[in-house]
Amino acid sequence: MKTNFSLLFYLKRKKNYQSGPVAIYMRITVNGKRVEMTSGRSCEPRQWNTVNGRSSGKKEDSKSLNAYLDDLQFKIHEAHRQLTLHNEEVTAISIRDRFLGKQGSHHTIIGVFKEHNRKLEILIGSEYTKGTAERYRTSLKHAIDFLQWKYSAADMDLRKVNHEFITEYDFYLRSVRKCNNWGRIKYRPKKMATMDENQWPLFQNMFQ
Repeated sequence: MKTNFSLLFYLKRKKNYQSGPVAIYMRITVNGKRVEMTSGRSCEPRQWNTVNGRSSGKKEDSKSLNAYLDDLQFKIHEAHRQLTLHNEEVTAISIRDRFLGKQGSHHTIIGVFKEHNRKLEILIGSEYTKGTAERYRTSLKHAIDFLQWKYSAADMDLRKVNHEFITEYDFYLRSVRKCNNWGRIKYRPKKMATMDENQWPLFQNMFQ
């Protein structure tokens, strides 16, 4: 889903401010909701360009400050891009948290799938056959293609798997991949084929 995202650098004066450098803050806004945080730097008000959100000074310290702010801007936009790429919820808070490295260690669909396949490959000959491993490699490819086809995403948070997701994946296998009933079951993780609406959370542990 498209979001209205913006980033602003501005000077935040204290109530009792009289003179001297002022702290530079960042304001992240998404769909009208915003969060603010300090940039860790300051600037003299007379050298601050409010339109550009940068120092207007010509000396080396101003150039260094602007380069620092450029780097922060890049990292904020990259946090936004990563959230969008993985089809995660994009809010001012989620962008801030990803920028700060606070997004947590959520499992992703493709990440879990790849880890499952890695372990399965090790057990070929003792617990699994080469045919089974090949089937899961094909199933992984279908999952990757489906996320791109449906969500234009390289991966997704595993917590987003629900009835709608599984129904859409089943439709994809039937309509795009032209799988028959056996093919649909073969290329879906085991527990998908037998779950009812009260069992969708089991899908999040499908490879455990």
